Amino acid sequence: MAPPRRPDDDAALARKRAAYFRGYYERHKAEILEKNRKWGAEHKDRLKALRQARRAQTAPPEPAACVDCARPVPHGPRCRNCHARHRYATDPDYRARRLASTRRWLERRAGG
Repeated sequence: MAPPRRPDDDAALARKRAAYFRGYYERHKAEILEKNRKWGAEHKDRLKALRQARRAQTAPPEPAACVDCARPVPHGPRCRNCHARHRYATDPDYRARRLASTRRWLERRAGG
């Protein structure tokens, strides 16, 4: 009876197989790619059907939503309005800068 296999034996075997197939692919890369191109040229309709099936299976990703108001956002956790509101509430330096800027703008507007 063979001794029981250990998990590290499986990992070592997997690394050995991966190294073998990596080397095989590097040695035969041109032939493999040529065979794939030839098959693709001969089976255009099948490739088209496979691509369409794969595209139909993968659903588009759920659009990201703002963590505060749940509006869709292209990137980042918050929409523009909620981001500004959050910065005002949490960053005193930002608040002071923006209030000073707004005050100057209002003064220029009232004066001119």
